[in-house]
Amino acid sequence: MGDLRSDLIQSALQEGFVLAETVDIDAAFADPEGRFERHVQAYDRWLKDGAHGNMGYLPRGRNRRADPR
Repeated sequence: MGDLRSDLIQSALQEGFVLAETVDIDAAFADPEGRFERHVQAYDRWLKDGAHGNMGYLPRGRNRRADPR
């Protein structure tokens, strides 16, 4: 068995995903340019604008998406 990252990617590909990748979430939060935070802010605006339509699980899961740790 390989490392967790490799195992996850391999499993996803075996299940039919066309692409699979992982993210080092600690590195994303430590990004000095704040790209992850800007993404969360854009997501919040998208939710506020009602772009999620009838997909009520998106605003309910906002905090998990804003901080997936």
